[in-house]
Amino acid sequence: MTEERRIVPRLSLQVPLVLVIPESGVRYDGRTRDLSSSGVFFYTDAPLEEQQEVELLMTFPSELTRSPIQVACVARVLRVEREAVAVNTGVAVAIQKFDFHAGGALDISHLPFPIG
Repeated sequence: MTEERRIVPRLSLQVPLVLVIPESGVRYDGRTRDLSSSGVFFYTDAPLEEQQEVELLMTFPSELTRSPIQVACVARVLRVEREAVAVNTGVAVAIQKFDFHAGGALDISHLPFPIG
């Protein structure tokens, strides 16, 4: 049995996300596996490398938050798990900055950092 080394507990939560590569503005779809206040693990077909900066946009459903909440964040890739038989790649990121928006679509023009 492996010893859990996490300081911040993770929540198993599968929600769709949009990933943006800041240098190119290219967008990819993904799906979270779990998350915490400091990081996210998700699956995507984006060609990512460790230490790369990415931007994520996730929507948490009203079943969890009373009304839909969108979260935009800037994160750094910590780990990329590529498997020969898997279509998507597993990616662990550390969140560096984030912003929440309750209800409706997130107006990203007011964010203190660019998303897409």
